[in-house]
Amino acid sequence: MKKITLLILLITSIGFSQTNPIDFETSGNGASWDWNVFENDTPALEFVENPNATGNTSATVAKITVKQGGADYAGTNTNGQGTFDLSEANSTVRIWVYKTVISDVGIKFEQGAASTGEIKVANTKINEWEEIVFDMSPKIGEAQSTDITGVVVFPDFAARTQDNTIYFDNITFTAKSTLPVTVALPLDFETATTWGDFNGGVVTTETNPFNNADNTSSNVGKMVKSAGEVYGGSSLVLSAPIDFANNDTFTLKVYSPRVGAKVLLKVENSGDAGVNFEKEVLTTVANAWETLTFDYAAISKTASYNKLVLIFDNGTQGDGSANFTFYIDDIAVSNSATASVSDNTFLKISMYPNPASSKLNISAKNTIKNATIYTVLGRQVMRLEINKNSESIDISNLASGTYLIKYTIQNATGTAKFIK
Repeated sequence: MKKITLLILLITSIGFSQTNPIDFETSGNGASWDWNVFENDTPALEFVENPNATGNTSATVAKITVKQGGADYAGTNTNGQGTFDLSEANSTVRIWVYKTVISDVGIKFEQGAASTGEIKVANTKINEWEEIVFDMSPKIGEAQSTDITGVVVFPDFAARTQDNTIYFDNITFTAKSTLPVTVALPLDFETATTWGDFNGGVVTTETNPFNNADNTSSNVGKMVKSAGEVYGGSSLVLSAPIDFANNDTFTLKVYSPRVGAKVLLKVENSGDAGVNFEKEVLTTVANAWETLTFDYAAISKTASYNKLVLIFDNGTQGDGSANFTFYIDDIAVSNSATASVSDNTFLKISMYPNPASSKLNISAKNTIKNATIYTVLGRQVMRLEINKNSESIDISNLASGTYLIKYTIQNATGTAKFIK
């Protein structure tokens, strides 16, 4: 079996802090080490002028070119710097990369000929510097995570149809990260938030590329789902637990590249991985904003929860030809029982009768911009532009059942439940 190593960084447990960060300036730690390359005629590693000082002001960085049709793991290694043990004191690894393609960056540890499995995180930007963060703490305690002789990084872990040149720089090892930064709901992404990732999925905050009547937000969340990653997702720790005695329904806006993408929202207690529940909803439109509803009212819940896990294309890796990009916005939680009463005090809205047979009347003190009706599985069945204080909605064509209506009033949104 060929040795799968790329960018091996060796650090003594005594001198760990002295080799942190690893950079490639003339006096940098990385520049003083011997580097080897392997697999498919990979050209020698170079230390070159930084191609773009925006975001990374280093004068000199490392450059590697991995070849078309070559092994996913073709790259470079260095050795002879001693050993170290993986612990919570050094299990968050960061590396800056500058790439022309979206693909997985991977890290693993080696102990001589043995090694841990790699953890992969995809970059989300091209032609600019981006810091990739790896949580290596799941590897703590493994047999190969003591007396480590090599740290392995894969900057372009993917099948290639062209030569790809990657620049990397500023590799750091720090204490187990407290990321993701905690936030409160509702979440609208106007302020950047930091999500955790696993299996190559991560949510970043980006400018809304589809700013239209369905979503006028300036910023939204973005997740790139790698075609080869089945369960790639992202997680967010909330600043306060959700009390599911009073809240049981999540809504979030999604912009999907296709119909039928599986969106899984899992709710966890970050202090106890065994306390969780989840629901999966399918997207119903492509290349348009829609609101998905996750109704947990019927699910037995045993505690308050403070962590959300979001997986797009759950259990699916796509057609293998491309990465799929999803956008999200306006994550909110509400009480379905409270939302369905006639008087919503927050937005001063009334909705009656409930249950309704043919007409559902909705009125408010201020102008109701629009309203959208969904099944409890998140399928949109009706949308109305109202732009007045009241409306009588014809629901006679809807099948009998429970529905959610989401309405917009003066840039605020509310959700209510009604029965047909």
